[in-house]
Amino acid sequence: MSGLKKPARTAGADYEDSLMRDGLSNPLPWPIYKAIQALVWLLEYLLRRLTPPPIRMMKESWRGYDSAALGTIAHCGVADELRNGPLSAGQIAHNLGLRKDDLYTMLRLLVNNGIFEALPGKPTLFRNNAMSATLREGHPTRMRYWCTVSQYWRCMYEQDTMQQYLRTADPDAASELTLLERSLGKPFWKHLQDTPGLDAAFAAAMSDQSNGLHGGLAVLADYDWSSYSRMIDFGGGPGTVLEAVLRAHPQMQGVLFDQPQVVKETADLWQAKNDSRSLMSRVAFVEGNFFKPGTLPRGKDGDLYHLRHICHDWSDDAAVNLLQSLRRAIGPARAMLVLTEMVITNEFGGRSTDRMAAAYDVMMRFLFHGKERSLEAWRALLDQGGFHLLRLREIRNSFSCIIELPQPCYGLGKGRPALNTLQHASNSQQLIQPTQLLLL
Repeated sequence: MSGLKKPARTAGADYEDSLMRDGLSNPLPWPIYKAIQALVWLLEYLLRRLTPPPIRMMKESWRGYDSAALGTIAHCGVADELRNGPLSAGQIAHNLGLRKDDLYTMLRLLVNNGIFEALPGKPTLFRNNAMSATLREGHPTRMRYWCTVSQYWRCMYEQDTMQQYLRTADPDAASELTLLERSLGKPFWKHLQDTPGLDAAFAAAMSDQSNGLHGGLAVLADYDWSSYSRMIDFGGGPGTVLEAVLRAHPQMQGVLFDQPQVVKETADLWQAKNDSRSLMSRVAFVEGNFFKPGTLPRGKDGDLYHLRHICHDWSDDAAVNLLQSLRRAIGPARAMLVLTEMVITNEFGGRSTDRMAAAYDVMMRFLFHGKERSLEAWRALLDQGGFHLLRLREIRNSFSCIIELPQPCYGLGKGRPALNTLQHASNSQQLIQPTQLLLL
């Protein structure tokens, strides 16, 4: 048996493997990145200006079909079915138990949107491209599960329900059920806990969101993590960022803090992965509740507390309570707090980042009790929570960071900026667009 040769790899399989790469975590140099951003904005502007308004309006109204087709194809695992090379819609349908003609129709729609490819000269054969490859399991910047969570915001397409909510909802009533919660009949987080398997699926979607929303691990290149001895990752989920930071900085220890079930699953996941098991001795897996200070890890000198898209889930009152809990946990330690969040602006430039920030604000308000915030709103929120905004950093791949310091501040060295100084720490020296915050 040892003399048997392994089957030769096909060119199609080699091509598919070439797509399984991280295109975000090693960002382009700042000048090139800025030039590309400007070019993209110009092309988007020209497209809007040169397309007749009725045609544009028709295209905008079709976006729901695009999202529905993408979510369905992602859920069915079509991208993984193409891992060994091109297949026809009929072959894919046979292998996955799908309707051939309807599958072909959806693939044609997605190909026209730049997702998947039809082979040149063979329009009935499909293969992955760089976009659709992110729907595959094992892709370093996987987006499959994020594309399947459209089930949560389908209530926004029910016009009668949304109109009624818009006319009657009190946005200041924190106890009121959101549009999504009205559809579910209960608070969203309780729905996750009550539905078997849904919590894990949602966690996978949030992990995918980190890839698309935060630029993969590009944040590692645009922030100096080496100044800290311990990173406490709040709501860290599968620990993607924590793992990457610890690998890059062997002197650091880590704490992953989350809900009990998430912590258990993450610890088991790390233990099962050979490349993560070696880090286990440097990581404490701690379960608790953001709003219960007694469950939070206590601050030590040199700590970095990291929250990634946590505050936007909550109303102002709840977010202030969360921040105050953190402030009490940090205590007098010489520690930093880092929040990765969006900063929404009042500019209406039509850039993709503007649209994304505005869309997220709609989603958070209608589906959850949260919202995206402007720089001024963040400053006020952080002041109430016991922190003072120090610095705003832009992260390549269209995201920014707010960096803040605990208040009162301890251990400020010579040359450190005053607390009432807001610095834009990027090559551009300015906040260019509504983007991401990293609060430290």
